[in-house]
Amino acid sequence: MFTVTITAIISLVIAMMSRIMMMILLQLLIRVIVVFVVMMVMMMGRRMMLMVLLMMIMMTMMMMLVVVMVVVVMMMMMMMMMMMNIRKVVNLDCR
Repeated sequence: MFTVTITAIISLVIAMMSRIMMMILLQLLIRVIVVFVVMMVMMMGRRMMLMVLLMMIMMTMMMMLVVVMVVVVMMMMMMMMMMMNIRKVVNLDCR
């Protein structure tokens, strides 16, 4: 029982950390994208604005997909870890 509580607490801490990391990554991505857009606008001018916007939309979509994939992988890993811990606890109890 004690081990289960410890694992639950660790999983919660990891979840919180992952959320904080996600927020930081999103902020960094937004900053990079904004800088990139400003540079493109300065270089190209008004004509290329539509092209740049299309590129931006594509980039944002790709980034979102990557982020979602990473989150899914993290969740899967967490589930696997929890299952392993539960199995270990059950084995100990059986003994």
